[in-house]
Amino acid sequence: MNPTVIGWLPGEPLLPAVTDALAQATLVFGAKGFAPLAERFAPNARFEPFEAWLAQLPERCARAIAQGERVVVATTGDPLFHGAAAALLAHFGPDAVTVLPERSSVQLACARLGIPWHNATLVSAHGKVREPWSWKNAPHHPLRPVLVAAAHNRSPIVALTAPGAGATEIASALTELSLAHRYRISVAARIGLDGEALWRDLEPSQAAATAFPHPHIAILTSTTPGTEAAFGWDDDAYAQRQPEKGLITKREVRAVALALLALTPHDTVWDIGAGSGSVGLEAARLTPEGAVWAFEKTQTTSRSP
Repeated sequence: MNPTVIGWLPGEPLLPAVTDALAQATLVFGAKGFAPLAERFAPNARFEPFEAWLAQLPERCARAIAQGERVVVATTGDPLFHGAAAALLAHFGPDAVTVLPERSSVQLACARLGIPWHNATLVSAHGKVREPWSWKNAPHHPLRPVLVAAAHNRSPIVALTAPGAGATEIASALTELSLAHRYRISVAARIGLDGEALWRDLEPSQAAATAFPHPHIAILTSTTPGTEAAFGWDDDAYAQRQPEKGLITKREVRAVALALLALTPHDTVWDIGAGSGSVGLEAARLTPEGAVWAFEKTQTTSRSP
């Protein structure tokens, strides 16, 4: 007996295959909000909420199946989009898990807002937010994937959000990073639930001042479409120390050095003696999923285009 993972959208009828799976289940795992669904459609099953031990879901499913249970895992929308199905497929294998998806929240949000998403960058800001985003905690904050995509001028950026890492916080962080002028923010909140609401093309300053109900999806669209070089910027793009001959690694040397480093997106770079920061800033463009640590004995200010 293999586990079945179902997708469900509040307010939408269940697919026949989903109702059949629930009717045959003896054990249903899901978030607490799925209890009424299990009670109605899985009368012969017991329901166990998994929020407190979600990371253990594959092992618990395996134990239950070994004991003869018919297991259904209930999720929202598409279980393969930042959902529970990914962990179960990794544990059991692709031939041992049945996935019955619904439309994803991203699909519905883009449909509600009228935003094509065939070329979207999809990111998740889910995670436990221990403190508001700041430069100090930026490398580990749940907002990092959203802000990395924004810094690389991607559009549209479709972000799954969470309390403390929602559209309000995204907008504030964009302002802090001097990226607010690049984007407008649209929000689809509580899709399919009571109180569904939409906001279109907000200035980041407007979004930062708005309390959006959860759950919601934030979509960032660029106001500055086009391409931007990853490295090899003009020397004048940087604030250079004066009067010390404008200390900077010159454009030609910078470009050759970065090319020879053959950086990959997940690399970590240490720039010791960073000077104007030109090498480190361009290295950061080439390592969006990694990190750049720049060290300089003399305080200076740099900027990027």
